[in-house]
Amino acid sequence: MAFSFQAIAQNVIWSENFGGGTIPSTWTNIDASAQLTTVWEYTNFGYYFGTQPTFTAPTAASGFVFFNSNTAGLQAVSHDVRLTTDSIDCSNLSTVIVSFYNQYGYYSPDTVSIAELGVSVDGLNFNYYRILTQVPQNDLTISETLEQIDISADAAGQSTVYLQFRWRGNWEYAWRIDDIVVQDGYFSPVSTNENLAATELTVFPNPVSDYVAALFELEKTTQNAKITIYNIHGQIMETRQLNNIRKEQIHFNLGSTYGNGLYLMSIDTDFGQLTKSFVIEK
Repeated sequence: MAFSFQAIAQNVIWSENFGGGTIPSTWTNIDASAQLTTVWEYTNFGYYFGTQPTFTAPTAASGFVFFNSNTAGLQAVSHDVRLTTDSIDCSNLSTVIVSFYNQYGYYSPDTVSIAELGVSVDGLNFNYYRILTQVPQNDLTISETLEQIDISADAAGQSTVYLQFRWRGNWEYAWRIDDIVVQDGYFSPVSTNENLAATELTVFPNPVSDYVAALFELEKTTQNAKITIYNIHGQIMETRQLNNIRKEQIHFNLGSTYGNGLYLMSIDTDFGQLTKSFVIEK
């Protein structure tokens, strides 16, 4: 069974993609172990280990944050680096989902290297969610993963919510984070059948500026197909209806209604759905 991400009509309440060229000055950035002076940093190129692939978050080219545990070196005790946002208003939400792209590499056992997302309503007392436990030790083959965490138990209905990215470890690799979003729903996984699993969908160029193209090839001819572009809020930007097709290349001109940012292109057929993301940088 194959899976893809479906754009649904969730609302983005808050987001940060570090396109301003720095970590926001209103955030706090510390090592709670008091051993390090260089902690989370902004970069638009990063530092990679051997054959580790480049971080491929949707807007990574315009910058992201990372902590290089390898450069920090061996410490007397584990570092405890914490990057904390300013407050986010979730008072009107009954469901609160945090999503972000990241690339996480660690050397020590997962009892030593611990990645967490903290949630607080006062900026002082945090409830921590253990994350990235699915990433294998010493695995440097992953270019990016999309994490989605339901923090409704702590954040729903709260007017001041702080997020904290916390990493405890000692002489690990690095953790890169980008495209952080707080929203009131998931990008939900959609199962597809065997025919769609064999479908190819390529979106290019990526990033784009004036136009984007979709090249797809289906397992067999379909009488009904639809290509839709969504923005990050789940709103439909444009739809094309196609009939009696198997292999096709479609071009979209990106006019003034398209601003910079992350978009999703989805193809729906008689067999199921497949979605790819792309970034507009004008």
